[in-house]
Parts: sequence; C-alpha cells; structure tokens
Amino acid sequence: MRKVFQAIIGIVIAFFIVGAAGAGYLYSLNRVVEILPEAETTFTIEKGDSLSQIAFDLKTQGYIRSDLLFKLIGRFKGTENAMKSGIYEIPTVSTTLQIHDYLVQGRQKLVKVTIPEGLTVSKIAGYVA
Repeated sequence: MRKVFQAIIGIVIAFFIVGAAGAGYLYSLNRVVEILPEAETTFTIEKGDSLSQIAFDLKTQGYIRSDLLFKLIGRFKGTENAMKSGIYEIPTVSTTLQIHDYLVQGRQKLVKVTIPEGLTVSKIAGYVA
C-alpha cells in the first residue's frame, strides 16, 4: 500500500514539473520581441490570408517568436477567420497575444487620400490604386 502511495505522489510531482516547464516555455514564447527603432513596423494582411499564413509572415518578419503559439491563440479564442485584410502599424513593444488581439480588432493604419476636384470615377480609381 505504501509503494502505491509513493508511486502516485511521484506521478503527481512529475506532472507538476512537466506542467510548470510547459507553462514557462509558453511564457517565454509570448515575451516581447525587440524590434529595432528604425525597423518598419507596418504589417500587411492580404485578402484571403489564413491564420497559418499570417502567423508565418509575423514570425519571418520578426514580430513574434513562435508562429505555433500565434495559431494556438487564434484557435483557442476562436478568431481564425476574424483578422481583416489591411495594413497595420504594430507597436514596437508587443507580445504575441497583444499582436493577435490588435489584428483581430482590425484597427488598420489609415491612409489620407486627397482627390483633386473634377476627376472622373475611372481616373480616381487609377489614382487610388
């Protein structure tokens, strides 16, 4: 009976250690990525980009440490299809979770356009495109 109790205690301690190590690893992946002040902080989501593509682009451009963590956050929160296409200005000090929430909110970078008076619709379309 005593050996069974010791085995159960050992298993509980092992699960606790593995859980703590996993939590520490996820925390380290969510830390802020240091973006150089002169680095470009605009990120573009193209129409039709999937969560996987967005995560891959964020990682390759140096905004996040782990594309897997970004995808897990999106799936956990149910926001796989909630990110809108557009140009985003990402703050230089942001965690993976903050970047995810920022993109889901859809606060795109606004671009001011001045259209000269008298242009036709087709000329305006060429001007804006």
